[in-house]
Amino acid sequence: MDRRGASAPTADSDSKARLERIEQAVDAIAVEVERVSEGQRFTTKVLNDLRALPQGDPSVAIPDRSAVPLSRAREAR
Repeated sequence: MDRRGASAPTADSDSKARLERIEQAVDAIAVEVERVSEGQRFTTKVLNDLRALPQGDPSVAIPDRSAVPLSRAREAR
């Protein structure tokens, strides 16, 4: 247990290569987590911005134009 004078065991090339692959994998995961986090921050900001918009009067009916063909909808404008 007490090896003060003993040198540290040297890692063989397989262990070094494996550690490098693990390091690259951890870095790739960190990049992906940051990308997902950025998407979440963007989505949260958009939702907060939408909530901050003034709400319309619910008693005023907005006609549903989804059934009108696009060419006729342009003519109506």
